[in-house]
Amino acid sequence: MAPSNEKTKPIEISAAEALEMMKKDELTIIDVRDQPELDEDPPLANATHIPYSTFIRQMQRLNSVENILVYCSTGIRSWQAVTLLRRAGFTRCWSIKGGLLALHEQENR
Repeated sequence: MAPSNEKTKPIEISAAEALEMMKKDELTIIDVRDQPELDEDPPLANATHIPYSTFIRQMQRLNSVENILVYCSTGIRSWQAVTLLRRAGFTRCWSIKGGLLALHEQENR
């Protein structure tokens, strides 16, 4: 589970930490990939799709007091999305380091 000090929480967590959070925590999961990527590799169960290209316009839909896990294919866009959330005052949000690729690799271990 991610560290508890709100001001020092990392923006990124490992795929292993993300899998643990998905098992234990109530969590909003956001997929920021584009539609062609979803067609190639379906979203995670219970994930909400908010393409990164529309993320700034749609992030007000999210609840700032919920735990939010954001992912993309490689972790770059999700890191950028979480950075935007943190700047907007969200503190309980994380990006999966390495994205969905790292998550799939971790699941196959």
